[in-house]
Amino acid sequence: MVVLFVAIAVLGFAIVVWIVYMAYAHVRRFSSQVKSEALDREAVARKMEEIEHLMQTPTRMAHRVALQEADKLLDYCLKALGISGNTTLERLSEGARVHRSLRKMITVRSRIEPFLGKPHMALAPSQVEDAMHQYRKAFKTLGVMG
Repeated sequence: MVVLFVAIAVLGFAIVVWIVYMAYAHVRRFSSQVKSEALDREAVARKMEEIEHLMQTPTRMAHRVALQEADKLLDYCLKALGISGNTTLERLSEGARVHRSLRKMITVRSRIEPFLGKPHMALAPSQVEDAMHQYRKAFKTLGVMG
């Protein structure tokens, strides 16, 4: 009888913890949606158009600048949405807790980070295109682009 009582109490506690966690996740998601309305989406869209124009230029330097600008824009969006962290990767990691689809962006960002800071390093065109694709997906996930 005591074992049954303990089992029911543990199950009840687990259910309460799960409900609190789900409510917390819902509030965070709602909070990020409200903050995204304060973000200047038109400015983000204009900047992304400039970045896309740079990507059409067939030089590695233009692609480097496009990736750097996309990275700065992503960092701006993460900050504007109130996602905490000291670096872009930390903010991405924090954002991935709410938006699971940002996990792939963390991997891509980690892979291209040395390229962003060192002008003598080069990425293959396919890597640049993959990175830009992930940036576009991240902006859509964050709700800052249509």
